[in-house]
Amino acid sequence: MISDEEMAVLSEVQRLPFVSEPFAEIANRLGMEENKVIDICKDLLNRGMIRRFGISINHRRVGIKANLMVVANVPEDIIDKIGKKIAAFDEITHCYYRVGWDYNLFFMIHSASKEKVIKRASEILENLGLTNYKHMFSTREFKKIPFEVPKPIEILKTYQNHEKLISNTYKLPVVLNLAGPVVIFGGGKVGKRKVEYVSKFTKHIIVVAKDSLELPEFVKLHSFDLSPKNFSQFIPEDTSLVIAALSDTQINVGISEYCMTQNILVNVVDNPTISTIIFPALSKKGDLNITISTGGKCPFLSKKIREYWDSSNEDWASWLEILAPFRKNLVGIHDKNRILSKIYNNPEIGSYILNQQLDKAKIKAEEIYNVFSKH
Repeated sequence: MISDEEMAVLSEVQRLPFVSEPFAEIANRLGMEENKVIDICKDLLNRGMIRRFGISINHRRVGIKANLMVVANVPEDIIDKIGKKIAAFDEITHCYYRVGWDYNLFFMIHSASKEKVIKRASEILENLGLTNYKHMFSTREFKKIPFEVPKPIEILKTYQNHEKLISNTYKLPVVLNLAGPVVIFGGGKVGKRKVEYVSKFTKHIIVVAKDSLELPEFVKLHSFDLSPKNFSQFIPEDTSLVIAALSDTQINVGISEYCMTQNILVNVVDNPTISTIIFPALSKKGDLNITISTGGKCPFLSKKIREYWDSSNEDWASWLEILAPFRKNLVGIHDKNRILSKIYNNPEIGSYILNQQLDKAKIKAEEIYNVFSKH
């Protein structure tokens, strides 16, 4: 973990002031002694929080205009080995393992000409036995800035917002459009239950677990020994939802914090206070979804209410199948409510549904619709 004091120093040293004694200037800004600022920087360097102190060059201005991104498809069982070998080349500036696309290894390489950079990139890949790759050149730069640690006041605001979030007793029930993938961290019974729950709404699911699991074919499984430092590589940028179901509390907390900074919805199993979304008990029949929630206070009670609802004799899913087509053809809330009420309150239709005679119920509903939709 990193303290607020260390974060304050980080926020200042990421852009060293152009003066003869930059650390003295930073110490003055923060109200610290110069030696203390230097000691904190040394400690952060030793811990890997700071990579190095250096200068940033505008490579385009100095004639290095061929900026090539290479994407390659590397077998998962050798991705670490290949990634480390590529990253060891001096001319490689970025090298990443990413999931969620056909290509899982990305790296950047630069040169004065396209011919030279393509030749060098191809040499590196083919010497490693890789043949499935693509070249992509930068044609226009809209923005390129390094990540910057927030200033202390911004850090404070973030903490304040987080405290408001987790202390808020009013939770808004919503229906999500899961356009991007859902990432589930953790296997075992809990992980499988979450896959079963989420798969009712999307098949774009990624599971990251230490051990191999038997999962549906549409689930992409990464068998990986997770730590607080390596989990983020498995969360694609377009992720809709993350579920943390690990036995390691520290990693679960880290996942929660990361998702909050990236504005990704996150559910930490059995810990609603650090979740931005909680899962209600779900009763699903056809297109009808009914959810019951106690706001995270007592999931057991939600489950019992759902079981009671599931045991109900009322066939709401059949009613949905009958009413929904007519609703689409009606304009205006008044007409919708008037005609749908006529259909719903018809005892003959209710009897047909009760006896599982859905075809007869639909015919009768059509008759009622044809009569009342003309008036």
